[in-house]
Amino acid sequence: MNLFLREIELKDKDEILEFVNEVNNSDDYKKFEGLGDLKDVTDGNYEDFLKKLEQNKHLKTYKPHLVNQTTYVLVDDSGHIYGAINIRHELTEDLLRHGGNIGYLVRPTERGHGYAKLMLRLALEKCRELGMARVLVTCREENKVSANVIEANGGVYEDSSHVDGETFRRYWVGLQRKLVCIGGGEIPRIVNGVKMPYETREIDEEIVRVSGEKNPKLLFIGTASRHSLEYFSVIKEVFGDLGCAVSNLDLRADDIDMADVRAAILGADIIYVGGGDTRYMLERWRELGVDKLLVEAYEKGVVCSGLSAGSYCWFKYNYDLLEGLGVIDAINCVHYDKKDDETKMRFCEVVKDKRLLGYALENCTALEIVDGKIRVIKSDPSKNAYRLYYDGTKVIEEVID
Repeated sequence: MNLFLREIELKDKDEILEFVNEVNNSDDYKKFEGLGDLKDVTDGNYEDFLKKLEQNKHLKTYKPHLVNQTTYVLVDDSGHIYGAINIRHELTEDLLRHGGNIGYLVRPTERGHGYAKLMLRLALEKCRELGMARVLVTCREENKVSANVIEANGGVYEDSSHVDGETFRRYWVGLQRKLVCIGGGEIPRIVNGVKMPYETREIDEEIVRVSGEKNPKLLFIGTASRHSLEYFSVIKEVFGDLGCAVSNLDLRADDIDMADVRAAILGADIIYVGGGDTRYMLERWRELGVDKLLVEAYEKGVVCSGLSAGSYCWFKYNYDLLEGLGVIDAINCVHYDKKDDETKMRFCEVVKDKRLLGYALENCTALEIVDGKIRVIKSDPSKNAYRLYYDGTKVIEEVID
């Protein structure tokens, strides 16, 4: 069955009236909350109702204290309506406390089949199309069903607000998919008693900036280095100086509480994966199910980043055909300026054989991908990142501007 969101049309009159009648005859605590325009629609004012919905899309133009909003219905190919959902394009102070960007209502006779979860997922895609970076979704403290729907769609609980004697849970859902993959470069670690130069500062600053948070929560995952505490201490110092609250996810223990791991990964603003042994890292993640949690974090808008092995992991493959998380359907090669000719040839052969794009990153360069838009970040202007592809006769290597 094909279900999709669309705006309400003239042909929906009978379905809308039946939907409204069902809600009015239900025992819902607050009927039409967040969808107040549906409350008073009748056979006699249906066309006026449609005009009102159209005006709501431009409401701020003539009522500056309000926000533009769009109402959709979840329908199948026959036109049967399963629910309605309203998207507020911005937030007022009142909506920040409760109400948020989205209000939805499933038809009483269609409840219990997962339509709320589907409707919210489709609405989030609409929000992404509107250019919204994140949305606020709220529900009453006691509404466990709604809380589960929001959390299933990537909602991260921030806090609860208290309005007119009621408590509302507030969830944020990130919409922009953000990735920063670093080709290599030193961080200020101590080697043989000597402090190494800090080579990736400009890239690290961009990782923090793209999070959109003043003091983002950064989660370091050092599996590839066997969770080196020295590595973590340097990352904590570096990103702490950039305003981050830095925590460490240690996956060495045999009795790891995966509920805690999930909360740490999905509760982060930034995930930074350290370098080291790529094969061990990926095997350990898959053993625990961390690979799936990282993809989920990416999908919900957490900034996903990393250096060397922490770059490889986000791609379909690395040049040695180690299979990564597949967030980017391409092949990655890092430390490209340090690779010998034999390794570069092998990388080209993989690009040719797999018919996939290749991305080669020199040290002090990073590939930033935000909602599919690619740009290169450099901490050394002399370094480059490259795109490789097979044109049917040979592999082409070109500098990414």
